[in-house]
Amino acid sequence: MQKIILSLFIVLVSVFGVGHGYALFQDLVIAQDNKFYSGGFDLQISTTDIDGDNIADVNFNNWSGNVTSVWNTPLEWTPGDEISSKIFLRNTGDIDAESVYMTMTDRKYYGDKHLDEVVNLISAWYDRNGDGIQDPNEDILPDLIVEYDTDGGEFTLLDFYSGMDLVHAGVAFDLEDGAEILPGESTDDIIGGDAGHGKGLFLTWQYDPNADVTYQDAWVDVDLEFTAEQGVN
Repeated sequence: MQKIILSLFIVLVSVFGVGHGYALFQDLVIAQDNKFYSGGFDLQISTTDIDGDNIADVNFNNWSGNVTSVWNTPLEWTPGDEISSKIFLRNTGDIDAESVYMTMTDRKYYGDKHLDEVVNLISAWYDRNGDGIQDPNEDILPDLIVEYDTDGGEFTLLDFYSGMDLVHAGVAFDLEDGAEILPGESTDDIIGGDAGHGKGLFLTWQYDPNADVTYQDAWVDVDLEFTAEQGVN
């Protein structure tokens, strides 16, 4: 026990002696309040095109998280009739959406025959540059047919749904092809755009002129969903 105490005493004296001979000046500065934020998307949808130029109205009140009855046919819809409508998508979040996936879900139907067998998609384009004018590279119907048409006939609502219903292992369709993006507010400001009006999706459906009488009094109801995704870092 004595040897242990003596050894400790010697070490303490030695340390004190060294420290006493050298004084080091110091000063302190601090980088305070470092915050790390996670950016995000704010994907919004609208159907409001006040002046009919295929560009959405920028009024904030016209945008929301969902819209209803965009393609709503009259009760007297008959073979050969068509319905056209449009929706607009915009991203007011911090992150650019490199992909905007479209899926069709929640199919409900009534009748002896499934009406979606004879509702044909005859026109589809996505306004990738947001100018309200259909350019040659904005026709997405050929890509939809290649991706989802299984029988080589008319491209029907049923084809559309069967391929795109993720609940039943379908594959979503990316509206932002290649290098295109749905810009967030920061990027949109840099390129001189307007995060307000977004981009339009235009679809035209036709009741198959050859549909027979067994489809009368039937109806079908589906949801069209859109998901923004960042892409690969």
